Amino acid sequence: MSDRPILLEVALNEAVTRAEHRHVPTTPAELAADAIACVRAGASHAHWHAPSLEAYGETWRAMRAADVIAYPSYPNEPP
Repeated sequence: MSDRPILLEVALNEAVTRAEHRHVPTTPAELAADAIACVRAGASHAHWHAPSLEAYGETWRAMRAADVIAYPSYPNEPP
């Protein structure tokens, strides 16, 4: 076991849809809740794909309010 610090990233949903996996978080509330839980369990930061610009903003605010270091990928489709 090393004493060197590590960064542990959680990737919440990538490009997976609810149809492809029933437990993948898709709503802002689900994304934020999963990110918060993962960071509290030891993850360093969270990465997610926002389904829309509106969802991006809502998710970002919820994660930041809980002091989660977060970095999203913007929606794949233009608004």
